[in-house]
Amino acid sequence: MHIVSTILVIGLVAAGWAGQSKAEVREVVIALQPGLAYSAQMIMKDQGYVEANLAASGLTSTKVTYRTFGSGGAMNDAVLSGAAHFGASGVPAFITLWSRALGTKSESKGCIALDSEPTVALTRDSRIKTLRDIGEGDKISVPAVKVSIQAVLLQMAAAKMYGDSQYNQLDKHTVSLSHPDGLSVVLSGAEVGTVVAAIPYIDLGMQKGLRPIFHSYDVVDRNATTVLLWSGRKFQEENPATFNAVMEAFGRASSLIKSNPRLAAEIYLRVGKEKFTTEFIEKHYTDPAISFAPQPVGVQTFVDFMHRVGTVKQVGVKWEDLFFDGCKKYWGR
Repeated sequence: MHIVSTILVIGLVAAGWAGQSKAEVREVVIALQPGLAYSAQMIMKDQGYVEANLAASGLTSTKVTYRTFGSGGAMNDAVLSGAAHFGASGVPAFITLWSRALGTKSESKGCIALDSEPTVALTRDSRIKTLRDIGEGDKISVPAVKVSIQAVLLQMAAAKMYGDSQYNQLDKHTVSLSHPDGLSVVLSGAEVGTVVAAIPYIDLGMQKGLRPIFHSYDVVDRNATTVLLWSGRKFQEENPATFNAVMEAFGRASSLIKSNPRLAAEIYLRVGKEKFTTEFIEKHYTDPAISFAPQPVGVQTFVDFMHRVGTVKQVGVKWEDLFFDGCKKYWGR
């Protein structure tokens, strides 16, 4: 998630967000990326939950569009510029975005948690037993250097090993590759020998003989939120009925994953067009180590770390400050 490009659009006011105090948007755009963390969006799209909620609110002519992005940075830029209205980010990337946009016309806040799952660093190099063995010439694949949740977890691990002043000790070894590309490159025997993987790529990597050398539970709580949904404060204030219709849909989609994981898996594969079996996806929906519950968990751990190392400049930030007050009613679904 290239925060550098994201920050370039902070301060812009989207044309679609301006002048909407009397009439809500005619089209609501919900962003997503490939991957299990975006299961709720895929279910909502397939089942028409948002359309049904909008109709119930009298907004029968509002168009609902789902846009798939290839990177978190592109998604962030789209929401900040008004090309989309709801985005999703790894927790550290969103904290950076929130901190830099606070008090501007692009101010954004979190809505709900989308996903909580473990992150594991896997290597093919028999010499490397732990992260301490990463040395000259070693390369580690993460989705985005320095700002993705995988990259920040490595920073937290480095701070734990070497002290906060050395939190970026491993950054020089990281390269940006998507989850599937990172795994493929490591398995191919190329220069990159280690990948910081998310589910289901953890399973796939270990099935191919890669070994774990780091687990996210070493530095964060077991159920810490991985990806969260967010939106612009201006959009939320000027489009309350549309905003609530989308939030209700997310709550309903989260409930479906919990109550009928088999159906949820079928929908995920139908919409995402990924080449996994239904049983493989259903197994992850029922895995106790993974949660799609909307309640944010463990966000304060990231806030505190990022403040200590200077990523967050604001003093005394509580994790609740990052979320819309009105969204709390959706967290108990």
